[in-house]
Amino acid sequence: MIPHQTPHPRRVAPSTGDCTQSDRSVAITELENAVAHFQATLTDDDRKRLQGLKNLPHDAQSIIVFTAELDMQQSGNRRGKSIASRLTSFLQIIQQFTPIIDTYIQSNPDISALIWGSIKLTFMFLANFLSQFQSFVELLQGFGSLYSRLGHYQILFQDSTRLNDSICQFHTSVILCCEKVVYLIRQSTLTSQVWRAITCSFQTEIRSHVENVKTKAENAQSEIELAKAQADCHEQQQQTEERQKASDYRQQLSTWATKYSAAMKDLQDLKEKHGRDKKRSTLINELASYNFMPTFNSMRNKRHMGTAEWCFHTPEYQEWANANKTAVLHITGKIGSGKTILASSIIERLCRAPVSRQFTSFFFLRFDERKSLSASTVIRSCLQQLLASPLVQSLDSSAISELEGCLEQAKSSMFSVESLRLLYTTAAKSLDDWFIVIDGLDEVDVARQIGLLKFLREVFNQLPEPRRIKVLLSSRETCSSDIDRILPEATRLYTGLRPTSSDIRLYAEDIITNKVSAKELIVSDPGLVDEIIEVIHQKEKGMFLWVFLTIDDICSRKSDKDIRQALRDIPVDLPATFDRTLGRIAVKKNNKSIVQKAFTVIQGSFEPLTLDQLREALSVEIGQQTLDQDDLVSGIDRLPTWCENLICVEESGTVHFSHHSIEKYLLTPGSRDFGNFHLDADKCDQFMGELCVTYISLDNFQRAVGFARSFNTDSSHMNIDMGGLAEQTMQSAVGGRIGSLIGRFTREAVLASRSRKAQLGRVQWTDSMLSSIPMHSFGPAQSTKGYTFFEYASEHWFKHQLCIDSIKNEATWRLLGQILRRPRRYSQGEPWFELAWTKGVSEIVGNDVLLFGPGFDSYRETAVSLETDENSRLMNTSTLRDLCHVFMYAIQKRNAGLACRVFMLLVEDYKRPANRRLHGYLSVIINRMAVSKNHEICENRCLSRARLQLNHVDLVRELRAAVASGISYFPPLDGNEALRSCTCPREADYSLREEMCQLLETGYRRHEQPYLYPFAVLAEELGTGSSVERLRNFNHDKRFEVELILSSRTRLGRSFFDILIEGALVDMERMKVFLAERLRSPQRPRVQDHGLFGFLGNSDQSQHVYLQRRLDNTLAFLGTVQAAKASDIQVVERSLAKCLEAGGSVPLHKATVTLLFVKILLRHRWSVSICQGMVKVFSESH
Repeated sequence: MIPHQTPHPRRVAPSTGDCTQSDRSVAITELENAVAHFQATLTDDDRKRLQGLKNLPHDAQSIIVFTAELDMQQSGNRRGKSIASRLTSFLQIIQQFTPIIDTYIQSNPDISALIWGSIKLTFMFLANFLSQFQSFVELLQGFGSLYSRLGHYQILFQDSTRLNDSICQFHTSVILCCEKVVYLIRQSTLTSQVWRAITCSFQTEIRSHVENVKTKAENAQSEIELAKAQADCHEQQQQTEERQKASDYRQQLSTWATKYSAAMKDLQDLKEKHGRDKKRSTLINELASYNFMPTFNSMRNKRHMGTAEWCFHTPEYQEWANANKTAVLHITGKIGSGKTILASSIIERLCRAPVSRQFTSFFFLRFDERKSLSASTVIRSCLQQLLASPLVQSLDSSAISELEGCLEQAKSSMFSVESLRLLYTTAAKSLDDWFIVIDGLDEVDVARQIGLLKFLREVFNQLPEPRRIKVLLSSRETCSSDIDRILPEATRLYTGLRPTSSDIRLYAEDIITNKVSAKELIVSDPGLVDEIIEVIHQKEKGMFLWVFLTIDDICSRKSDKDIRQALRDIPVDLPATFDRTLGRIAVKKNNKSIVQKAFTVIQGSFEPLTLDQLREALSVEIGQQTLDQDDLVSGIDRLPTWCENLICVEESGTVHFSHHSIEKYLLTPGSRDFGNFHLDADKCDQFMGELCVTYISLDNFQRAVGFARSFNTDSSHMNIDMGGLAEQTMQSAVGGRIGSLIGRFTREAVLASRSRKAQLGRVQWTDSMLSSIPMHSFGPAQSTKGYTFFEYASEHWFKHQLCIDSIKNEATWRLLGQILRRPRRYSQGEPWFELAWTKGVSEIVGNDVLLFGPGFDSYRETAVSLETDENSRLMNTSTLRDLCHVFMYAIQKRNAGLACRVFMLLVEDYKRPANRRLHGYLSVIINRMAVSKNHEICENRCLSRARLQLNHVDLVRELRAAVASGISYFPPLDGNEALRSCTCPREADYSLREEMCQLLETGYRRHEQPYLYPFAVLAEELGTGSSVERLRNFNHDKRFEVELILSSRTRLGRSFFDILIEGALVDMERMKVFLAERLRSPQRPRVQDHGLFGFLGNSDQSQHVYLQRRLDNTLAFLGTVQAAKASDIQVVERSLAKCLEAGGSVPLHKATVTLLFVKILLRHRWSVSICQGMVKVFSESH
């Protein structure tokens, strides 16, 4: 939610600075007192139960088991969704903080166990009272969005006092809440009348305690984020200081060790253990960053009690689960038949199995979470779950050392497939059974599916006996053939059949019962309810999704007659059901536009947005300048209702399409009636790009140095925003997101300090002073806290396609230009500002190969102020380099719109008179960009707009390089006056110059002139003298068809052989080396013939062999003539005779033959017989 603009923050940001011992002990003492007081309120029997519970494990899988047992503890006949499973996120937050409690309060080693025992005992009490249990669980909703993987960093921050204190305060609030729950439950011993009153007020009584827990959890999360940011910021400085102190430390340690050898040994052992734990934790954390738990939690929450039980009694499941060998089970079925819910039920069942050397890893691939749609992410996440488990942590030192060695090897190889395979087989040694459940295999493309399946097969083949890995794959039937081919031992289990039908009936009965109770389904005839259930049961065809949407449709009817008519007209397939749903949305015209926009934003976003983020995104219009509280959409929690439940809000707080088939349906062109609701993926992506650019450019964030007019008669008095200035300074010093985070805390600290000094008066500014201050600057002006969409927009704006029409959407076009010209100190994490990315690009392309040629550093030595009007603003060397990096990023990621904007920024800069002395160098960059960018989808015809700034000679040369690099399209230039006066035909000093010159007028489409690609590759390689690897493999490259290349001619009549011969003339010495190597071993097998001029050598066609021999002898003859002296008549005659014997020269264009006579053949005055022979050799070649 957007914060109200107040001069001071509500809470001073936490700090990891030193605290006194008394301050540190307060949080610990309060926690210990809370635990002790909770125990004191228990009966003797309850205290005994607590002692038993505290020794039980509390890792992630134990939480799954505990919540499942709570559901089972309730009446066995209870219907509806699981209640206890919705506690999982809350318990996981406590679980991720537990190691910090264990480390911080070493004086009380039982404290964390007592905390867990108290929490479990409380929920076991509460589960006996269904209404109160359900009310309490509802209050705890929202912790899913707080749960994060920052808990993996806990071992890194053991010395952060404020972090540890905040976590103690969080646990204290949890225990106090538990105490209140137990107190209220104990009131059940009162009379039933009093109990009913207490029941009604239970949620009211406990709400404040739950809110306090949430507040403390948020504080702890903020402390972790700050500790991580500060650790990253100071890591290099600390390493330097440690190196400086290392020598003195070693001397002191040696002196102390003599006197206190035993104590020092213990201290050293402790330090080494901490170092090993920290290193192992870091390595495990680097395996994967994707949070795999929220989807599992969401699927568990959706399952209805009593469903998905049929699976466990099938022979297929029993055979797979109990096999004494590695096994694969494939669960498959039609869309919406409950495969994912079934997979979550199986995971829960496996976790509940009381087997000591068994572990279950799982992963859900989600169509709307792009981070999950990677085979590498799946593989690494499943492995990480095992390595982070208590089971592995409890292994002996030799086993852990072996795993650590494999982890280090994997990291050093950038987690290559081979290193991950080794890790899998090594980790499996510590288990008897390793179950791996992967749901949604069909959500990724076929290549990734096959890659994942082959990885599993190779792991199975290398797995040592008697270890077993049992894999469960869940997908639609489209994956079956690949699974059968790669994993032939797989067993298949189908959903959507008779057992599923029984589950669907239970599911339908539960939903209809809830709808009736909530008065969402109102009928006059009670018997109509049974009629609805029977009709749905007859027509459901094994699809839960169909049932859900059909019941929603029935609930929208206004009378029993309408309901019965709807039952008769129920569509039997999903597309028709979706059409009905869109029809209900279309009728409600007030909701239509926001629903359309919601669909667009949800589909176009790179990762699921929270409801608050989506609210802000829906509240911003493209080109908007400010976002105020009254701009925000009201009642955003009703959005699923407005969308007729085609979208849903999951426990994590993120918004999704309710099923992947809904997104697929919306992406399919729709009927005329509902066409406005259907989506185009590219347009959604473009819309999100423009939306993000608009959002991060809002005035809310853009005044790094802001002024507020005093509300007095003298309007010239201004108030400096020192908080904003402090934030800017810290962000500039540190940079990136870390700088943004520390900057926000600095801002709040400065504001808090200034509030105490307000009585000293304000800084006054006169009108003359104000005139010299920029009205607009770069970087966030105020804390972005409360602006929930800012994190997404700042992290992803450049990843979206930014194809902005500069005329129709001029405002956003200009905003994008301003963002791209920001100095790097205001970076929000864009890759082109990151050293690792720029270094990687430099290693690939080289600074002097693509853009940063000689003279770059002197492009503009004197920086020109960036805080001037955009029309007169000039860029310095740093800005130009950054823009070139942006362009390379855009080309790499195929972001045509981003590349277009960079290109036009440089063209605009090039036009300015101040740049006349730099035209030569900047021209090279502009021409190179002009041929490299994708013009096919350009909204702005930028090439035509920049035509007058392009150098014809440079553009022609660059176009040949671009064609050789594989571009697919280059547009014809409008009004190309340069062609009429160009000297390309007269000065064709390199191959294909004339052809490239013609392309400027005619344009280029690779599929229409496919031969130009290999021709240009050949010309570039021979012309530049660079690597010839592409040429060596011409005859193995499926993109290059030999017959096409041999038969093709350019528009000027030149052939492949013309280009080859012309290129050879550039460097005859290099040609002779390759040729000599080929001819030295004429009998070698053809499969080894990869020489530079062995393009036809591996062909079995006699015509190709004949041409290859003629080519070899032609080149040999030319080389001999070039190197020969006038007296070497016999050498030339022998080479000429050999060439004539081979059939003469390869076919050449007359212009090429003329070039050969001018440059080589007539360098000496040869005898008449030699000249006649030369004429004969080349006259028959065309």
